[in-house]
Amino acid sequence: TLQSHKGEKGAGGTIKYANLAKGGKQICRAFNDGNCKGDVCAHGRIHVCSVVQNGKACGGKHPASRHQNGGKGR
Repeated sequence: TLQSHKGEKGAGGTIKYANLAKGGKQICRAFNDGNCKGDVCAHGRIHVCSVVQNGKACGGKHPASRHQNGGKGR
């Protein structure tokens, strides 16, 4: 599932965020906002980047706030 968050703009317009990662696992929004720390999510979700690129979640091991175009695992 993809969704847009208002007010956040990139070079190409509104940044889109995914709610689900590959395999249908829920992405932790709190992690992507910088509010859920650690390897294990207290909310039972996964800690991966939710920024949509090429039609799917980045999935890198960084929060959306640290996403850089074209980079995974930063």
